[in-house]
Amino acid sequence: MKYIDYNPGELKRVIIHELGHTFGFDYRLFPYLRHDDGSPRTMRNQHTGEPELPTNANEGLKADRNTIKYVSRTWHTVSGENTYKRVALTLPSVVNFARNHFRCNELDAVDLESDGGDGNKHSHFERRLSIVKCSLEFKHLVYFRGDWRECPRDGGIMEIAEDITRHDWIQCPRFHDVCSVEKIRERNKRREKEQNLIAQS
Repeated sequence: MKYIDYNPGELKRVIIHELGHTFGFDYRLFPYLRHDDGSPRTMRNQHTGEPELPTNANEGLKADRNTIKYVSRTWHTVSGENTYKRVALTLPSVVNFARNHFRCNELDAVDLESDGGDGNKHSHFERRLSIVKCSLEFKHLVYFRGDWRECPRDGGIMEIAEDITRHDWIQCPRFHDVCSVEKIRERNKRREKEQNLIAQS
């Protein structure tokens, strides 16, 4: 509880996050989502009224392809390119928001988290692509379309952190001060210097 006492904003963040799950952002609830006109997005059993897809429909996912689907993603790493199959959200409102946010009209779906148990898997956005954490002393970088980007808190244009070479957390000053790309570069140079000194000794 001391954590919440010293960081009251974190309690608000957690409550908003959990309300999102309550209002339907949960893999187990995706089959219950409806179109704007009120019709079900996933077909219903005519006897029970419950969502029901044939086992072979949508590759075993519980909701229809108009809600979620499998997508192939190519990741560029130091060792080369790897292609992964991911579950992604295809709701038009979510995809349109992501296209505008990332300025990427080719975006076909928004990837969902593939880790965790029943409560986490497919019930959060994929953190390696879209998480933005400015809570407390940390800020998160996202890798998008071949660049590391620092996500601004005010929704402005992202800066490209050119010298970052991998997924990384950076410690920020207190009170949510924005971490600059220059600070990231400085920290990386310090790390490199320390590693060179260790290698020489």
